[in-house]
Amino acid sequence: MDNILSISVESDNSAHRSCVDRVNELLKNKSAIPTFSQAAVKLCALAQKEDASIDEFTHVVSLDPGLAARCLYVASSIGFAARPIENIQQALMLVGVRQIRRIAFTVAVIGAFSGFSARIDWKKFWFHNVLVARLTEDIAKRYREVTGMEYLAGLLHDIGKVIVEHYFPKEFEHVIVGAIEKQCNHAQMEKSILGVDHAQIGAAMCQSMQIHPHIQRAVRFHHEPMSPAHASDPDGDLGFLATCVCAADQVANKVIMRRKEPIQPVSLAEFAPKGSFMHQQQNALSLPLDVQKEVAKTEGDLAGLL
Repeated sequence: MDNILSISVESDNSAHRSCVDRVNELLKNKSAIPTFSQAAVKLCALAQKEDASIDEFTHVVSLDPGLAARCLYVASSIGFAARPIENIQQALMLVGVRQIRRIAFTVAVIGAFSGFSARIDWKKFWFHNVLVARLTEDIAKRYREVTGMEYLAGLLHDIGKVIVEHYFPKEFEHVIVGAIEKQCNHAQMEKSILGVDHAQIGAAMCQSMQIHPHIQRAVRFHHEPMSPAHASDPDGDLGFLATCVCAADQVANKVIMRRKEPIQPVSLAEFAPKGSFMHQQQNALSLPLDVQKEVAKTEGDLAGLL
């Protein structure tokens, strides 16, 4: 996948060119873009390995004291065990590989961006991203075996917003105000003000961080899941991940707007992009999403992290 920020600016606007040049400079500067710990990188690789053993996960988790402590904390909670956990392997066996992947990715991503100053509601931002990650995985598993890429794609889908807010604070304020005034999403206002949006920036960041190309494309096209660009990518997934993230993002946004109301199960059909593969499998589409359960688990995932 080519670096999406290497394309020419769509307009002759000098402010747009300046912003895109600035983003490109940041992407080339290793100190400006967060890096994952060695353990997180190895866990990303294990996520693609279908026959990964519990011993392999134990070894990798043991490399990162913070991650190991988090796994022990989760395994020792009421939901998993009523007795003290003695070692990492015991914790992993109780929690399960899928949950360990979620913990690892969440700890790694939040940790990588913890040094960024932010005037945005940090807790709300990460709640949204973790909820989208969980929902993306829940949606994807209706159609195929999940590998961990689904969760990571959801977790990273809005990560470009952190760069916009951190390095373009004035423009970020205009994006927020403009989106409210024009009743449009942030991506549209970012494109208008900066010449590039958070999805493009996030995808380029994922490329810089050596995240799997399918995740890069999911981040890049989570607002455009039916983009014809998917068909022209011989190594792509035909927009599968982008479509799952798009639907999950819309569900999460609806939930956040109605947090004070009881959260009822929702129909995926309401949020599935028109013309997508989701509409071709009605059985999977008809299964309701238990959003309340995912909200509760998201709050548990973030307990003690923020």
